Amino acid sequence: FLEDRLLSIFQDLNLESSYAFSSSVGGNIPNRFALHFGMAVTGLEDAGSNVGIYSHGKQVTVLLNEISAGTIDVLDMAGRVVHTQNVNSERTTIELSTASGIYLVRVETANGTITKKISIQ
Repeated sequence: FLEDRLLSIFQDLNLESSYAFSSSVGGNIPNRFALHFGMAVTGLEDAGSNVGIYSHGKQVTVLLNEISAGTIDVLDMAGRVVHTQNVNSERTTIELSTASGIYLVRVETANGTITKKISIQ
């Protein structure tokens, strides 16, 4: 995946191998782009919501279609909450300090609640 941190875009380079962007002369922004290898993706394709949940290593990124206040909970497979964070933007990144394994990410906003499985390595 190619991540454009300035525009908050994740692009699967397996599906679309080119990425166009513009920048002013001398406008080189350090750390604008990042490449993510071996990224496990869980996309939520519910008709009522556009939410993307991505995990890479110990990092979880939640992308919302629109800015919406709410909460993100990360739960272990026993149902215990291991991390809670308020969300009030289209993109939220969480650094976890948990053991490797399968976890659930629950995103709760005014539009509803969505829960998906992710892998933390």
